[in-house]
Amino acid sequence: MYDRIGKYKILSVLGEGGMGTVYLGQHEILGRLDAIKVMRREFSDNAEFRRRFLREAKATALLRHPNIIQIYDIDVHRGDDGEEFYYISMDFVSPDGERGRSLQDVMNESNQRPLSHEKIEKFFAQLCGALAHAHSKGVLHCDIKPANVLLDDEGNVKLSDFGLVKMIDTTLLESTIGAGNTYLGDAGRAKSVEGSFLYMPPEVQEGGEWTKAGDIYSLGVVMYHLLTGKRPVGRW
Repeated sequence: MYDRIGKYKILSVLGEGGMGTVYLGQHEILGRLDAIKVMRREFSDNAEFRRRFLREAKATALLRHPNIIQIYDIDVHRGDDGEEFYYISMDFVSPDGERGRSLQDVMNESNQRPLSHEKIEKFFAQLCGALAHAHSKGVLHCDIKPANVLLDDEGNVKLSDFGLVKMIDTTLLESTIGAGNTYLGDAGRAKSVEGSFLYMPPEVQEGGEWTKAGDIYSLGVVMYHLLTGKRPVGRW
């Protein structure tokens, strides 16, 4: 683990994803605790992966909504040993100020029992607002699932991890995050299947493109899961 990244003193590891590791860092001037996402070393010299990593940050930085993770900065860390890598600093969302907590954690702790209707109604309203805002800015999420919905200290939700983000009317990123399966289309051309398979709309599972409707479908599956304690199809 790094001792320092840019202007941040690194305190702990919060988690790992397909493209990077997320650390808890304290800004050396402001004293603020932020989440610091660092590109994996094996990807740092790859121009295509750098482009994807930067695109996630730029797309998320377009969004200003109380139920979406806020991006603060993106920069390049240059170590004394000559190592260089990109990092993104963002809002650290935590109910206790020490560790992150997602809807997936809540569901795991409840042994997959349905949550209360009052909580679900609150979460659903907030996520609908977040998604509507992202779509109004031309940004698709493409990976909505309980693990990507974080809870803050007031019990509000924040949509996170736009790692598969797609700008509407542009080409979908082929990301290492997600199912990693492929589908051979009618033309015999392999297409990347992005996101978490059981939350994908059927057309994407079959190799089609993400659209606004796909994000809405994924959100619907999340809400169904919260209401019933199970997904509409597939295994737990």
